[in-house]
Amino acid sequence: MKNNLHSEVKENKLLSICIPTFNRAQYLKNTLNNIIEQKKFSESCEIIISDNNSTDKTRDVGEYFSEKYENVRYYCNETNIGAERNFLKLLNYGQGKYLKLHNDRACFYENKLNELVEYLEHIDHSVIFLLNGHTKHKNNEIIECQNFNAFVQIVSFWSTWMAGIIFKNSDYMNLKEKDRAIGSELLQTDIMFRLISQSRKSLIINKKTIHIPAVPLKGGYNFFEVLICNYLSLYDDYLNNGLLDLKTYKMEKAKLLKYLILPKYTEVVLMNSKKYRFHGNRDAKKIFLKYFGYKSLLFLLPVYIMFMLPFNNINSLLRANLVKLYRRSSPKWQRRFDSLIRLSGVAPL
Repeated sequence: MKNNLHSEVKENKLLSICIPTFNRAQYLKNTLNNIIEQKKFSESCEIIISDNNSTDKTRDVGEYFSEKYENVRYYCNETNIGAERNFLKLLNYGQGKYLKLHNDRACFYENKLNELVEYLEHIDHSVIFLLNGHTKHKNNEIIECQNFNAFVQIVSFWSTWMAGIIFKNSDYMNLKEKDRAIGSELLQTDIMFRLISQSRKSLIINKKTIHIPAVPLKGGYNFFEVLICNYLSLYDDYLNNGLLDLKTYKMEKAKLLKYLILPKYTEVVLMNSKKYRFHGNRDAKKIFLKYFGYKSLLFLLPVYIMFMLPFNNINSLLRANLVKLYRRSSPKWQRRFDSLIRLSGVAPL
């Protein structure tokens, strides 16, 4: 069993795929098989697994793959040290030129790891981000950003997505106070932002590269605190030192509200969805109002009228008029409304 901190890899690899895991043995097995099946894996990649003291069969999975494949290494913590400290420990194991954080459920689409390796062979950026086709860009699918401000404009809140983050190992190792954002649930994003701010240049690959199978009862953290308070707070330093324009910050805050917070607030708080196990939902309204104000609640009024109030005669009439208004609206406003209800399980009007 390769479970020593300084286990040797026979050759220097281009990419270390770093997988933190806890009690997801079956998902981990599928993920490992998906990576190993890709052609470029054996010649250019290594897999590092850091098991945060799982109590299921994760150890069996990790030991099996590490014994079978020389470029797979498995480590298991003696105690659960928390997800973010496990990230840091995991990244320190990586010996490749680049370090990629990889969700233990994440799978590459066919041939996409091979394409990623080919990109990495020809570049020398401090940060590469896999945007996974989540935004449209007028230029192309490979976007080079010359500064932090440009990165935020394109990547937006997807920067919190762990599976999209790739660091240059040497730059990461030279970064001071790597643990400064522990407790925010956004340690990986803070590190990425700091690396971009130091090197200026970053590369965005906006192609469908990774898919992540859904899990029941997604959550386990305070969604609204993390994705509003903690996320927006990450920008404070960059606003103060001029690396982020106030205009860009305001635009990002509006996108966050429109495309992430409002739909999730509608589903989790108003609809009381049972698909999630987020903590602190009772505080969601307070956080929402603190950062976005009462005016933002007006966007929730149509949803409340249509789906939350009892459908007596008065409310049915209100609903009917709202439907008429919706159908007479421009496509732009219809899309805005659809974004609020697309996660509620109700088909767009």
